[in-house]
Amino acid sequence: MRPATHPSRSPRVVYFRVVEPEYPRNRRIRDFLCARGHEVVLVPPAISGPALLRHATDLWRLFRVARPGDVLIVAEQYVRATPIAALVALVRRCELVVDAFVGIHETAVEDWQVAAPSSLRARRFRLQDRFALRVADCVLIDTDVRAARVRQSTSRTLPVISLPVGAPVWATPRERDHSGSPALRVLYYGNYVPLHGLDLVLRAIAATQRDVRLVLVGHGTRRPSFERQARALGLGDAVEFRPSVAETELADLIAEHDVVLGVFGRSRKASTVIANKTWQGLACGRTVVTRRSPALDELRPLVGDFLVEVDVDDALPLAQALDDLAANVARLRRGNGDDQVAERLEQYVRHRFETFGTWLDTPAAAS
Repeated sequence: MRPATHPSRSPRVVYFRVVEPEYPRNRRIRDFLCARGHEVVLVPPAISGPALLRHATDLWRLFRVARPGDVLIVAEQYVRATPIAALVALVRRCELVVDAFVGIHETAVEDWQVAAPSSLRARRFRLQDRFALRVADCVLIDTDVRAARVRQSTSRTLPVISLPVGAPVWATPRERDHSGSPALRVLYYGNYVPLHGLDLVLRAIAATQRDVRLVLVGHGTRRPSFERQARALGLGDAVEFRPSVAETELADLIAEHDVVLGVFGRSRKASTVIANKTWQGLACGRTVVTRRSPALDELRPLVGDFLVEVDVDDALPLAQALDDLAANVARLRRGNGDDQVAERLEQYVRHRFETFGTWLDTPAAAS
C-alpha cells in the first residue's frame, strides 16, 4: 500500500511491461501522468531466453526500480504479468494498478477462439484475469460498460476507473476536396483481428447498391484470407488493400475519406469497446460507422449524426447504412470538419482522466 505522501509531491509511477511506448492508450496515460508532475519510469519486458528466465529477469528489473510509495501500473495487454507486479508491490510497499484494457480470456477465447470455453487453457486464462482483480488496488478499463462488468465480477470494493481511449493530438478536423470522386470513400485501418469483423464488412460492400469504395490499410496474418474473400465476392475495384502506414500519416489518410469504419465483431468484447479508430475518425470530423453497442452511450450526446450504428447479425444493415451515406455524399462532405465534435470529445476524456488523478492523490491508507 502507498503510504501517505507529502501534499506537494506526486507519487512516482513505475510502468511495467511497456512493449510499445507509442501505443495510443499507453502514451495518453503517460502524458497525463507527466503533465501532473509524476515521475514515470518505464520497465520493458525481457524478450529473449526461456520463459522462466524472462520472468525472473522481469521480476528482478521491477524489484530494482520500485521504491516504497510508488504506484506500479501493469501496462495494457499484459494482465498476465500481474503476479510479478503483485509480488514486487507487496515487498516494496507499492500500490498496484492493472490496466485491464485487454483481458486475457476475452481476447484469447472469445475473440480469437484459441481454446474452447470449457478447456483447461480457457480456465487458466479466466483465473489469470480474476487474480488481477483480486490483487489490484485499482483497475483501469476503457468504457463505462466494461467498468460495470469488472465491478460485478469481484466481491471486493475495488476502484475501477474508466479511462477512454480518446484521440491523439494529430486527430483534428481537416477539409479535403472530393469533387473529383463521386464515390463514397470508406476507410478501414488496423490489424485483421476478429474484433473488427472484416468478413462482414466485405460482404456488406458486396451488397451495396451505390458507388462505395473501401480502402483497407494494415497488416496481419489473416489479411490474405480477406483478400481471397474479396476476390471470391467479385469486389474488384470496389476494394483496395494497402500496407500499414505510420501513425503520422493517419491524419492525411483519414482526410482522403468520407467514412471511417469501427468494429463489427460479434463477441462480447466487440459489443463493449470503443475502438481507437472510432475516436480518431470522429475527432477528425469524419462520419464513423460501427456496430451498435451500449458502450457508445458515452459518445452519442457528444457527436450526433457523425456516429452511425448498425446491427451485425448480417451484412445488410451495414450495406444499407453505406448506401444511405453514398446517396447523400455531397451533404456528408459539407459536414466534415466539425471542430466542436473534437473539442467535446477531448473535454470528455480530460474529465475522465481527472478521476484517475484524484485517486492517485488519495493515499490508500486514508481511503
